[in-house]
Amino acid sequence: MWLGGGGTWNGAIEAIRNEYCPVLVWRGAGEGPGNEEPLKRGAHAIDELEVWADEPDDLNADMHYRLARGAVKAGDSTGKIPNAKGRIAAVLANGDWLTPVEVQDLDAEWANEQLSVSPLKLDTVTKNAREMHDSGDIERRKSGQTFEYRMVRHD
Repeated sequence: MWLGGGGTWNGAIEAIRNEYCPVLVWRGAGEGPGNEEPLKRGAHAIDELEVWADEPDDLNADMHYRLARGAVKAGDSTGKIPNAKGRIAAVLANGDWLTPVEVQDLDAEWANEQLSVSPLKLDTVTKNAREMHDSGDIERRKSGQTFEYRMVRHD
């Protein structure tokens, strides 16, 4: 049953469409009736979730989570899946100058090794790389008709 409305549902569909972040949909006990449609559109199913805090009594403490069974393969040991900027930074971490197409290709190799993680689209790479450059996180240089990017060097 597709509910097709409401802020949370519409936000999830927008996040899938624009690749803002991976969207996770609960498929375990107590699953809601609107969860099937986001899965058809590219969301990722999970059916177990463990959450804990370093300091449970401190509301500002780091939170961690672990997904299980049918879950997205974790991007790191905490179970966090990197967002687009994190994935671009990981590709550029070796310090090489890369075009957005090269970044996209290397990200696709990583994504294909994961369970239920889609590769970034070229326009997502281009937009986020531009924003990362504007904020000083990465360097940019013109190369022919395109730009190349690399992590800012601190030497």
